Amino acid sequence: AYLASIYFADTMLGHVLDALENGPNAGNTIVALWSDHGWHLGEKGITGKNTLWEESTRVPLIFAGPGVTPGLSHATPVELLDIYPTLLDLCGLPGRGGDLEGVSLRAMLERGNASRDRPAKTTAGPGNQAERATPPSRKL
Repeated sequence: AYLASIYFADTMLGHVLDALENGPNAGNTIVALWSDHGWHLGEKGITGKNTLWEESTRVPLIFAGPGVTPGLSHATPVELLDIYPTLLDLCGLPGRGGDLEGVSLRAMLERGNASRDRPAKTTAGPGNQAERATPPSRKL
């Protein structure tokens, strides 16, 4: 069932992207894709997503459109809190005066050598946090 839901979501995304590509706004639309965090499927007896381990905290995050270099890939950890400031920046909209916790990833999306200055944090309940500041050592 889990794989079937992924297949269905992937198929529907394909339909949406095909419609965008064939429509009048393909050249001025930013696409941002991300998912819910991962799911343990039995690792160390856990079935769920309430840990700070890699399996349950990593998610795909994909941007495409104007201001985004096609084919660019980063292993640097970022936060989902960065999505909104990134979209504001890519759209040329005014910021919110520094009251957002996330930061724009625009520099990382425009050029391959840009990096994030601060660690990405994940929280799983009160007092439970993890930080990632460097790319994973394993191959993706």
